[in-house]
Amino acid sequence: MFHAGDGTTAAAGTINRGQASAIQIPENEGGYRVFAQTGGCRREQLPRWRGIYRCTLLECSDDNPNFRQCDISRIDGYNVGIVFSFTDGSCGGNSCTDPNCGPGNAFSTPTNGGASIRTCNTPGVGIFVTFTC
Repeated sequence: MFHAGDGTTAAAGTINRGQASAIQIPENEGGYRVFAQTGGCRREQLPRWRGIYRCTLLECSDDNPNFRQCDISRIDGYNVGIVFSFTDGSCGGNSCTDPNCGPGNAFSTPTNGGASIRTCNTPGVGIFVTFTC
């Protein structure tokens, strides 16, 4: 996970083909991007996002503590599946588990994924993220 606000990173562990790894993003975390490193998502490449990662991203904004918005992006590429859900079960999450998931699941161009954005109005809600390989 890359935390866009202060540059800190957190690791979820290594996953191999056929495995999954999960992390929980705590409540009241600021805006961030989450990705699984598979060799092409090095921290030294930050913050130049476009066209360098070649990996699936989960992008979240929590600038307003009473509202969280997240989307999955495969604009720069796809390397692993991502499934996410909010810790408040009344808010729906999303998933992109193959490189051809559609615009209802992930952005594949900068403008075609509006339907993939998920929101939660629960103040300070956290997020569960699972990567599948």
